[in-house]
Amino acid sequence: HRAALHCTLHSLPARLNMLRHFSSFSLAATRQTHARRRTFYSSSNKPGTSQTILEQKPEDSLFAKIVRKEIPAEVIYEDERALAFRDISPVAKTHVLVIPKQPLGGLSVCKVDDDAEKLLLGHLMHISQRVAVLEGIDRSGFRVVVNDGPHGQQSVRWLHLHVIGGRQLSWPPG
Repeated sequence: HRAALHCTLHSLPARLNMLRHFSSFSLAATRQTHARRRTFYSSSNKPGTSQTILEQKPEDSLFAKIVRKEIPAEVIYEDERALAFRDISPVAKTHVLVIPKQPLGGLSVCKVDDDAEKLLLGHLMHISQRVAVLEGIDRSGFRVVVNDGPHGQQSVRWLHLHVIGGRQLSWPPG
């Protein structure tokens, strides 16, 4: 037993040096991996999101074509001010987009003192809740998300609310 203890104690500094070397290498590699991920998932690299899309006029966007019925969509709800339809790339069992029928580039372009826009935003939230009821996720819970601008990963230059549910969602989202 003494020989084993002596061998272990004798080689301990060498083992510690080896661990320090691999730990610093591992830490550096982890930092590089995270930096690559941040770069890859930045707004300019996210599939479907680019500065070009955000510079597009809302009237020329994909959602404008859906509102005008030029492109088909699976509509869940529609009224004179809003349209709700299934997302073509769902992140959960239920993933519905709620949009105003009138073009509005995003939440950040809403005018703070415009009563009509305040009413519209409230109406979109109300429709989001109504969609949750229609989809049967109102009791189990759901999330309403608005992505705005390049850092918010907005992919279509038209205000839209994501109603997401039907599974356990995690936090934080981004």
